[in-house]
Amino acid sequence: MTESLKILVVDDDLNMAKTLMKILQMRGYQAVVANTANRALMLAQKNNFNCVLSDIKMPGMSGVDLLHAFHQFHPDLPIILMTAYAPSDLLTASIEKGVVAVLNKPLDYDLLFMYLSAIR
Repeated sequence: MTESLKILVVDDDLNMAKTLMKILQMRGYQAVVANTANRALMLAQKNNFNCVLSDIKMPGMSGVDLLHAFHQFHPDLPIILMTAYAPSDLLTASIEKGVVAVLNKPLDYDLLFMYLSAIR
């Protein structure tokens, strides 16, 4: 990879988000953390991210709602959703809206890196 992907990590669990950010950075990716969907949207207005990794269940705006918001101004932005638990209708809605993948927590990092390697 000649230029590392710039990834936005969105999770209301700040410890989880920071841990994931550090793991991504150790693998050569650029990573930025947002602990709310609103903060993520604000960061996306100021940065060109190549991918978003977002928790689904968050207070306020869910990861699926965030997916809709991102696709309003960046319809081709790859988004990977993460969940410890999400209702099946929420998972179905996210897949129908073009999410790259829905990964279960705790994350399978090999699977995550496989999806990230396909993003350019």
